[in-house]
Amino acid sequence: MNKFSQFGILANSRKIRDIAPILKEFCAYLELKQVDFTLDEEIVQKIPSLSSFGHSSLEKLLEESQAMITLGGDGTILNAARRIGQREIPILGFHMGELGFLAELSRLDYREKMDKILQGELLLDDRMVLDGEIRNGKGCTCEYALNDMVLFKGLSPRMMTVKVEIDGDFMNSYLADGLIISTPTGSTAYSLSSSGPILTPDVPAIIINPICPHTLSQRPMVIDAGRTIRITFEEVPQGAYLTADGQHVERLSKNGEIFIRKASHKVRLIRCSDYSYFNVLRQKLNWGKR
Repeated sequence: MNKFSQFGILANSRKIRDIAPILKEFCAYLELKQVDFTLDEEIVQKIPSLSSFGHSSLEKLLEESQAMITLGGDGTILNAARRIGQREIPILGFHMGELGFLAELSRLDYREKMDKILQGELLLDDRMVLDGEIRNGKGCTCEYALNDMVLFKGLSPRMMTVKVEIDGDFMNSYLADGLIISTPTGSTAYSLSSSGPILTPDVPAIIINPICPHTLSQRPMVIDAGRTIRITFEEVPQGAYLTADGQHVERLSKNGEIFIRKASHKVRLIRCSDYSYFNVLRQKLNWGKR
C-alpha cells in the first residue's frame, strides 16, 4: 500500500472554464481532507478565484509532487504523461468527459474513491510507453507515446507506401493512408477504430495497424515489445507526418527514417485497490447490452 503526501494538479487548459465548478469543488474537498496540493499556475491564471490555493510553475510542480492529479479527459492524461516524461510520477486521472479509459475518478464517485486512495487503498497500474526516434534528414528527434504513434499522409488523396522492418528483417510494404503503432494502452484508442485487437495492459506487445490499406489481406500485426520497428518511405505523394499521442506532430522528409521501440520508462496510473480493467471495458464499450 502507498500513500502520497504531496499532489500536483493539472487541468485541460482548453476546457478550463467548463470544468471550473468541479475543480473548485474538488479543491475544497482536498482542503477539507487536509491534503497538501499545488495547482499548476496556468490554472490560476485562467481562474483567478483559485488563487487562494497554492500554485506554482509546471517545472516546480514536477520537482515537488509525489503524484499528479489531472482534470479533463484521456487527452489530459496523455499530455501529463508527456510533460512528466521519464520521471515516472504517478498520475491520478479525474475524468470530466464521457468515454475515457484511463482516468480513475469521475464527478459521481471522486469523494468515495479519493477517501480510499488517501488511506493508501490503491495500486499502481504500470503502462508501457513507446520511444520514437525520428531521423529526418539532418536532424534527429525523440518522442514518447503512451497510446500510439500515428504515421499519416499529407493532403494528397493518394495513398502512401511505407516499408516496415522488424529488427532489420523486412516485414511488409504497406500501401495505405498511414500506420498506427500502438501500445496495449492505445489498443482501445485509434487502433480499435481501425479494427485492431484489444490487448490487456500487461501484455508486452506492440500493434502495427495499417489505416485503410489498399489490400484487405493486410491486417493488424502484434509483435513482441522487445523488438525495434524501422519505417521508411517508398512513395509519399505530398509528404508524411508522425504524431505522438496526438500531442505533437512532426513533418517527415521522403528520406526520413522512424525507429520505434519500447521506452526504458513507464507511465504509472493510480487506481483504487478494487480496480478491474475488464469492468472498464464492459462499461465503456457497452458489452452485454442490446
